[in-house]
Amino acid sequence: KDSWCNYVSAQLHEVGHNLNFGHAGEGSQEYGDQSGMMGFSYSQNDTPVMCFNAAKSWQAGWFADKSVTIDPNNDAGSCYSGPLYGQDSYTTSPADATVLIQLQSTSGTNYHIGFNGKQGSNSGTVEHGNRVLITTQAATGPSFKIANLGAGQSYTIANYDGSGRDVVISVTSVSGSDHAVIDIMCGPALCSSDGQCDDFNACTTNVCDGACNFLPIPIANCCGNGICEAGAGEDFGLCFDDCAEGPYDLSATLCSTCYIQDGNMFEVKAKDKALAITTLATRTYAVGGSAGTFGVEVWTKQGTMVGFESSMASWTKIADVSFNASPWAMLQFPDFDAPVQIAAGATQSFYVTHKNGGKALWTGGGPTRNTLADEDDSLQLFHGYYNAYLFGGRGAGTWNGVLTYMKDNGVVATLAPTPPPTPAPVNPPTPPPTPVPSNPPTPP
Repeated sequence: KDSWCNYVSAQLHEVGHNLNFGHAGEGSQEYGDQSGMMGFSYSQNDTPVMCFNAAKSWQAGWFADKSVTIDPNNDAGSCYSGPLYGQDSYTTSPADATVLIQLQSTSGTNYHIGFNGKQGSNSGTVEHGNRVLITTQAATGPSFKIANLGAGQSYTIANYDGSGRDVVISVTSVSGSDHAVIDIMCGPALCSSDGQCDDFNACTTNVCDGACNFLPIPIANCCGNGICEAGAGEDFGLCFDDCAEGPYDLSATLCSTCYIQDGNMFEVKAKDKALAITTLATRTYAVGGSAGTFGVEVWTKQGTMVGFESSMASWTKIADVSFNASPWAMLQFPDFDAPVQIAAGATQSFYVTHKNGGKALWTGGGPTRNTLADEDDSLQLFHGYYNAYLFGGRGAGTWNGVLTYMKDNGVVATLAPTPPPTPAPVNPPTPPPTPVPSNPPTPP
């Protein structure tokens, strides 16, 4: 038994007990949650590399500035909608990001939601990496994992606290090991009229039957109802919200021997389908190789960057985010306010630049500008420049980062033909008047 003192998972498990953590279970197994250190331990000297689960991190007060508390007994409708970052992404996520979510319960056993991102300090998580995990725990004591969710999956907590309302946790998408996008619906709100049930979507019909119906009926021929309606003239270009599929990620080949400068400029090209860049992540050296706070901007323009490298007026800034991060981290931007749409076969240019002391990591070696660097089935990424801030000096270099995009689902708009106008009626000819007799007969 003494050999267990050499194993890092056993050591951290016992440290957890010193922090007053209970075990992490699943089902009938007291140690069954293998996503973190309070489940089973392993007879390995230096592995697995993983964190404590969301319930334990909440108990310890870690990540408090990026934690959200929800009370489904007092909240209704959409209680949360947006990114949920992994614990290892805490320092690289935006300042207003969310890492931990707690659903409060009158029973005293709360629900904890976290994204089990399999990277960095959690790169060795034994199970359910890059999935959204739901655990239950009282203020202290054991926790129990009750669900693990991937993109497109959901979990329902029926009759929450005996309220008669269901709470539904859904995963919209997963962006690698950095974050997932989730929605939490806290059940219908009580109401007395349809007008109290507005979900702020003009493409839905909202119905009150004592409680708001949050499964509204789509209104036909309305962009935003979740249905790509070719007959209503909708396609990827005209109704992105309804006619896009994804998300997909294209990652640049990351440097192992890296160079440092303020930013990078590069081109991408859509292949045989239109697509839209919705966000990106970029690699950082932080502030002089040390953790710190700095800004990063993203600019874009249609077509080539060649001839426009120093022309700020030719570019549009689409993101400007402050990060607090360590060197070698991958900085994940929130979704752009408007996706950057690229027609099939078209080129789009990007300029990603650090500022306020931050520096980017990039690949050197003198690559030839606008030769192919990386590609997948839908998108190509080309070698470009390294650049000094802002639109300054440059040289050959390759951006390090990840592009997230949606692509055309292939629906082609086919507007129904307009029926011909109804012909105007033709008036029948007016009959001639009955003649008045000139000599009426003499009455007898």
